[in-house]
Amino acid sequence: MLSSWIERVQQETLLEVISDPVLGVDLEGAPIFYNSRFAVVMGERDLKNRRLWKMFTDSEILKSFQAALKEGKTNSIRAIPFDQPAGRRFFSVSISPLRKAKGKIYGAVGIFHDVTDLKRAEQIRIDFVANVSHELRTPLTAIKGYTDTLIQDLERGTPPERGFFEVIARNTDRLMSLINDLLDLSSLESTDVLHKTDLSTSELTMRILKQIQTSIDAKKQNVSITIIAKSVFADPRRAEQVLVNLLDNANKYTPNERKISIFWEPADNGTLLKVVDTGPGIPLEHQARLFERFYRVDKARSREIGGTGLGLAIVKHIMQRHDGEVWVESSPGKGTAFICRFPIQSR
Repeated sequence: MLSSWIERVQQETLLEVISDPVLGVDLEGAPIFYNSRFAVVMGERDLKNRRLWKMFTDSEILKSFQAALKEGKTNSIRAIPFDQPAGRRFFSVSISPLRKAKGKIYGAVGIFHDVTDLKRAEQIRIDFVANVSHELRTPLTAIKGYTDTLIQDLERGTPPERGFFEVIARNTDRLMSLINDLLDLSSLESTDVLHKTDLSTSELTMRILKQIQTSIDAKKQNVSITIIAKSVFADPRRAEQVLVNLLDNANKYTPNERKISIFWEPADNGTLLKVVDTGPGIPLEHQARLFERFYRVDKARSREIGGTGLGLAIVKHIMQRHDGEVWVESSPGKGTAFICRFPIQSR
């Protein structure tokens, strides 16, 4: 009696130590044991009166448990979805028969390993390849089409039209911008070394404004600059990229003759850069994904006004490399503020 109680306590302790959800069932599919992590996945505390076919709707899981119980087969299943209150999660499942000392099967055990992050990373990779392919195909198609037309005109002795060359040049520039941004992201994610120093926020801001002044003048926009924090501790080249991308973004989405504001402010844990536009604003449901590569709130409008779709992703990676952060504050019709926090210099 005492030995069986000790054995049961040891089993329960072992199950709770295991970080993955675990379920053991008998030949009838009734639970013999399970740990609290499995109960969390199923959304119930007491599963003793449940059966396999009531716990799982996925036919692959049920077939694998049946194969272990009836034939003694071991099986693994990849990425089975489980809907939970916090959202859908994915688990790989390893199922094996439970045998007594003489080899007789008396049940089966399933170990559920959470692969949600891997699944998401895989989907991000798939989406990234698809997006890059699309972004490359569009300008290449234009370049190919106009080049073929020019060749045909030359063969017929027809003078080439200047507009064709302008289209080719414009799409070539678009390709170069996309490739440069992709190389930047790759550099930021690999071995790129930052050389941080104290930068004058005033000098940095005026230098970047000169770079994009033509675009600002074209839309007759008014730029307001408020500098309270006189310096920021950052890598000069990367800090320039952050401000260029944020100002370029503000310029594109702010209507003609409207205002763009730049703020440099001190914070308890660093220096804040705020770039505020008076554009259409961004609905809340899109804000969490703004810093993903190629994510666009309005795909048609975004492609119409230009850009590679990588600017905000680059800003995010630069801020992460600085051990800082970037976030957005916006609501429809009230403009958008992008805020970057550069940490103070460590002593």
